[in-house]
Amino acid sequence: KLQAGGEALGALASGLGGRHKPSAASSQTAQLLVGLKSGDDGRQPMALIELCELLSMATEDTLLGGGSAAFPVDQLAPALVTLLQCEHSQEIVLYAARAVAYLLEALPGSAAHVVASGTVAHLCGLLLAVQDIDVAEQALNCLDKLCQEPVHARHVLHE
Repeated sequence: KLQAGGEALGALASGLGGRHKPSAASSQTAQLLVGLKSGDDGRQPMALIELCELLSMATEDTLLGGGSAAFPVDQLAPALVTLLQCEHSQEIVLYAARAVAYLLEALPGSAAHVVASGTVAHLCGLLLAVQDIDVAEQALNCLDKLCQEPVHARHVLHE
């Protein structure tokens, strides 16, 4: 899995850098989004795991090397919010929360999209109704990352 994640990051980085194959990186992120939105309980966790691996190894430069439109945060954030609401699978919720945390770490500028997509309310909901300690820990981690910026901290406190 780690090797596949490294290869995915390499393809994404080279594609987003605009030097080699931008279509390969676009295709990969498009495939990840399709997997996240598929509604398939087998496909969604795999797409989330791949996204988590990619984001955990990424930097802002590797993701946005091709410009701010290179990585589709505006599409990714709402897809992750939908998965945070997956009541029938704590595994999907855990990976979705982890992906949000990695996204906020790799792309601090993505916080605005994360907040705008309604993620804060769902993260707070996960904390209020603790069903899994790992999910609660990830939700708390995400909220902590959002609170690093005063603008977003106010939104977190409001929820």
